[in-house]
Amino acid sequence: MAADFSTRVRNLPTLGLGISTEFGAGAGGLDPLALRALRPDYVGFLEIGADLERGFDSAAEAWIASGAPTTYHFLDLNLEEPTSLDTASMRETAVRARRAGAAWLCGDAGLWHIGRRDRGHGILQPPILEPSSVDAMADSVRRLRDATGFEVLPENPPAHVYLGRMHLLDYFAALAERADTGLLVDLAHLAVYQRVMGHKPLEGFDRFPWDRVVEIHIAGGTPFRHAGRTFIDDDHGTTLLPELRDMMAAAFGAASNLRAVVCECERHPIPAVLPLFTSVKAAFDASAAVRGSSSETPSRAAPMATTSIEGDMLAPLQRTLFRCQMDPAFARRWRGGDAEARRGDGLSPSARDLLVAASAEGVGADNGGRRSAQVLGNVSLECSATVALAMDGGRDSGFVAEFVASPEFHGAVMADAALPPAFAAYATARTSGSDDAFLRAVAHLERALVEVRRMPDGTPPPAGTFGVSPAVAVVSVPEGTLDGWLAVLDALRAGKLSKLPRAASGVEDEYILLSKGGSSGAFAPPPGAAELLDPGTAALLRAAAIHPLSEEDIAALARDHEADPADVRGLVDSLVADGVLVYGGTP
Repeated sequence: MAADFSTRVRNLPTLGLGISTEFGAGAGGLDPLALRALRPDYVGFLEIGADLERGFDSAAEAWIASGAPTTYHFLDLNLEEPTSLDTASMRETAVRARRAGAAWLCGDAGLWHIGRRDRGHGILQPPILEPSSVDAMADSVRRLRDATGFEVLPENPPAHVYLGRMHLLDYFAALAERADTGLLVDLAHLAVYQRVMGHKPLEGFDRFPWDRVVEIHIAGGTPFRHAGRTFIDDDHGTTLLPELRDMMAAAFGAASNLRAVVCECERHPIPAVLPLFTSVKAAFDASAAVRGSSSETPSRAAPMATTSIEGDMLAPLQRTLFRCQMDPAFARRWRGGDAEARRGDGLSPSARDLLVAASAEGVGADNGGRRSAQVLGNVSLECSATVALAMDGGRDSGFVAEFVASPEFHGAVMADAALPPAFAAYATARTSGSDDAFLRAVAHLERALVEVRRMPDGTPPPAGTFGVSPAVAVVSVPEGTLDGWLAVLDALRAGKLSKLPRAASGVEDEYILLSKGGSSGAFAPPPGAAELLDPGTAALLRAAAIHPLSEEDIAALARDHEADPADVRGLVDSLVADGVLVYGGTP
């Protein structure tokens, strides 16, 4: 029988005060090893924020090489959706956490991506604060713990709007009990929640099981105004909200199993963060004498609601919320009861009531559009030449932003489809009426490459025939498109945005072979590759794409093109060797 949390927690190391990082944070920001060398009392460990697509950056690799303590903070596991926790992603998370020497796993508990895992969206939706969500997340936490062998500490995420009837602390208290797990409490996130919901800073503290708290996060936040209300941007700044002083004192003193405290300020230089560390360390040290010493038995969480939205409503509710957050016009229609906007949302009346009851200001809050820009930047990345050409000189300034109002965006979210292919389809449709033939051709080319990168493994062709590999595609575009596209990409890489090259589209077509171009690992789209085909090879591949070629078909192609049959047969063998064609085996 597996040990319970009260036994497992005794085996967790005490790490003390530490810092966090995530991919790319060190560029112009905090150097973890330099701060550790300067103030080892401030930096006992590094919490590495990572996703499987990007892995560790150079700053994290340097820390790992030093052998200093770490924890692994996942940035891509959807704990509220057990079905998204596939065996491969859990296994690889464990591999990377072990390589980093992590003491445990932790991460914001909710949704890091909407729908199918793909190029990072940076969404981070909090969970629906309902009993059915507690049950789903408890299942995920147990499965992740069993699959990886690591203790898993779910963290309360930040947001400007929360759906559900449970208090956030009651939700995580119930989760701790159901999953028999420890917790990571982010006090900055909690302060944001208390403000959003109109609660006092310490609301719920007296009924929260602080003995379950293994790790605490502290960070600064920036107030901003939206629709007449003040919200807090969880930007990991260096200025703490005023209420965090009392929250730290209460939490540090009550958390009897506290092992680690993280100051999140990874994008600031060392001189700017020292005052923050000084104040957090002072609060942490002041609580040491009383930590967990209260003789009072903490009251347990408020009872969960006797009714809850159905578990199968969690996913469509999160997706409808995401659509509302990204597309304000849709949000107004949906909240106003517009039948067309609500068509196909899959929501029960009780699930709809939760979203209708949510703050309209909170749904639309996005400081400076940062969240939307991050999502849009990620999903449009593979169509960078199309975007640059379409927006060149301000010709179509809404090209990227208006994707979220498109049927391609809403359809993909509702269908749990990947968003980058949806953007590529949108870009092709938007440019189809342009009088710029080069722009239309580039949009077609980049869409095809987006699709090839995600092509699933296909079934072999019939025995005795040759079929086109599912890892490749042949596209026809006006002559000069490939060279022009590559020139635009070179200009973008060089930062030459003011004078993008524009190719003259020829009268004749050229044929381009698109392939996955190698592997970027199982959790990132492959890089993709494109090469110009000679007419004969293009004709052969186009024929094989229509139906697999038998030996008789190959001979007929040679006759039709007045080519030597031996040469054509040699070309087929070469294409098989290169993985462009696939042989179905001996009949």
